[in-house]
Amino acid sequence: QCSEGEAIISNSGGLGVLGSFGDVTKAKIQANRWHRVQISVRCSPEAKQKGEMLTWVDANSGAVLKSDAIQANGRFALDPASLFLFSSSQAQMMHRTIHVRTVRIVAGPSTDVDAKSDLALDRVLSMFNLEREKEIDAQRRGLSLSSLFAKPRPVWSAPAVVGTFGDPFIEGTIFEGSSILSWSFEVLNFAFKRMLDDQASIFASAGAALTRKSLGDLSQILNRSAPIFKDMVRLLKIRRNTQLMSFLRKLRTQLSNLPEGETLMLPALVEGRELLLLLERTSERSYSLTVINTDPRGGLQFHAASPAVTPNKIMFRTCLVLGGIPKKNALDDVFWMAVYNLCLKSQTGDTHKFYDVLLPFLTNKPLEVSLVEGENAAEDAESARLCGPWRTPQRSSTTYVRCFFQAFNFILTRRRGVSPLRAKQVGLALRLQMVEMINNDLKYMHPDSNGQRICSMALRQLSYRAVKMAEAMAAAPPDSEDKEGKDLGITSCLICLDSTEDGSPVSKLPCGHKYHKECLDELVASGSTSCPACRDDVSGAGSIEQTLDKVRSLVDQCKTELNMAEESDLTLPAKLDLSLSKEWLSHPLAWDVEQAQPDPGQVVALKKLVPVDMLQIPRKVYAREDAVHALRTCDKLCTLINNQDHCIKNGQFLIASLIEHVFVHVVPVPKPRDVSKDNSRDRRAGRAERRRAKAAAKLEAMHEKRREAWKAKMEAKKAKGR
Repeated sequence: QCSEGEAIISNSGGLGVLGSFGDVTKAKIQANRWHRVQISVRCSPEAKQKGEMLTWVDANSGAVLKSDAIQANGRFALDPASLFLFSSSQAQMMHRTIHVRTVRIVAGPSTDVDAKSDLALDRVLSMFNLEREKEIDAQRRGLSLSSLFAKPRPVWSAPAVVGTFGDPFIEGTIFEGSSILSWSFEVLNFAFKRMLDDQASIFASAGAALTRKSLGDLSQILNRSAPIFKDMVRLLKIRRNTQLMSFLRKLRTQLSNLPEGETLMLPALVEGRELLLLLERTSERSYSLTVINTDPRGGLQFHAASPAVTPNKIMFRTCLVLGGIPKKNALDDVFWMAVYNLCLKSQTGDTHKFYDVLLPFLTNKPLEVSLVEGENAAEDAESARLCGPWRTPQRSSTTYVRCFFQAFNFILTRRRGVSPLRAKQVGLALRLQMVEMINNDLKYMHPDSNGQRICSMALRQLSYRAVKMAEAMAAAPPDSEDKEGKDLGITSCLICLDSTEDGSPVSKLPCGHKYHKECLDELVASGSTSCPACRDDVSGAGSIEQTLDKVRSLVDQCKTELNMAEESDLTLPAKLDLSLSKEWLSHPLAWDVEQAQPDPGQVVALKKLVPVDMLQIPRKVYAREDAVHALRTCDKLCTLINNQDHCIKNGQFLIASLIEHVFVHVVPVPKPRDVSKDNSRDRRAGRAERRRAKAAAKLEAMHEKRREAWKAKMEAKKAKGR
């Protein structure tokens, strides 16, 4: 029966009904606190007997109510169809904020012993869940990517990190094409920003001043491009024309407001393969577009290639530079609509359309002419910025991260004038930052077998690149990026202000400034480590030796954490099998040799099985609505069987049998519309058939009569001849 509550909370915090709320000094519900409330009702089966209701608050006994109203099938009887919690038509009885964690309904009354036992059980489960939630939250807050995602994953599971270190090794695995440029941009941009702070010592040398300035410019480009990559994620998720128009309006605003000398990164997707576009505003009326492609099977054949740059290797100009683009063409809405329409509606041949139709539209000349102009500019040192450097293409499908590293190298070397060796040093610093993020996450979470492989691969690749960088810097001539003090014509010591050409010993710092040796020794003895003229650090910070020491220390720390993770995954050895054969016991070496465990390779998680319940189809239907429901159920079950071939065998036979069963036994197949229930047509058809049969029999009898007459005539002739 509907009422305003069979158990209510009084103003003093007691729990009860009918004016009985128990001892509120022990059993009291307080605001902003969690309580365990238990209510037990024993309904009387007879009208003359009184029923009983007991309440507990945190296992403390509350109201004890005995009343004639507590009867079977009465107001206090539990009805699953009309059970409401915290519900009332009176506003004064409702609280604005109520939190419910667990609701349990048990058949039968309870006692004080049951209330205490249930409280102990719930407390154990609740404390376990709370501790587990706190542990998970602490892990998530400590992970490196916690500031990017609400539920972050460890760094070694991010495809951007896997693609950075594993391009030569992940071909044919699930990591190929496992991400898109937009998601990789978030991770790389985050790692790049942390690199500028955490790895600043690598670029602290006097010769890296230009590199430090260029990294600041690159950071500005990444920050300016971040909104476009976020909009691209939304565009690929909601593939609608309205979303495309919204994306193009925001892009047009970004392109129009691009200051002179600034660069913008734009993601693109052509025929399912990703590209990265760099749009630079070179002047008030002209732009420059750089197409970055690293996939040799997905459009890189349109870029310049040469086997003569490096022996036994084909090199590509992964950065295709198109300069001198008029402002009218660069801001043309139709061009950008065509480019991003290729992202939404992919068709075979879109790559040819992009390179042979859309790009020539920007420059007003064929693509071949632009390629020839780029090669001619490469021969001139002053015009080398008009073409991309020779680079090695990707080995596996890691375009989602390789394009960014190619873009970083192009911007630093061709647009900012950084030496190629310094650009490689930036790549080493970015990888070093990623490994530091891995080391941080290892303190909060142990990786599985796949994660351990990825971490080990990252450590090996970082060590390899650090050693190669040390060899390259040792063989390279002295760095000459910072030319501020090289040819200033300063002939006096800025410490004592005397001439440096008086014959006294002179010391030259890496930045190029000269000082008297005695003056410089006194300055160093005083604790100063910077040049008095340019304030560059000349203490040796940023040297390759310090970088190698840092890499070595970081790799050792990560290996220690990985060893701990492997030890935590060890299981107890199997029990000794005493039922071994004599042949096994006759080979003593078999007891000492460890059993070889097969390595199945990359673990691929199977899809979860969705049960296929054939009993959902009725045995027989007699109405149109039931027939339609049976057909829809049959279609649903057939779809489930067809989509789960990894765990359902003989799926096609099951589908054919199910369809046959539905149309033969379940759904009645009606007769054609032109067939009437009246059998007069059948009778008329029967009469015609009988007439045809009678005529055929008459004709057969006539033929038989003629055959008999002919036989008799022939026999008569034979008799006469004898």
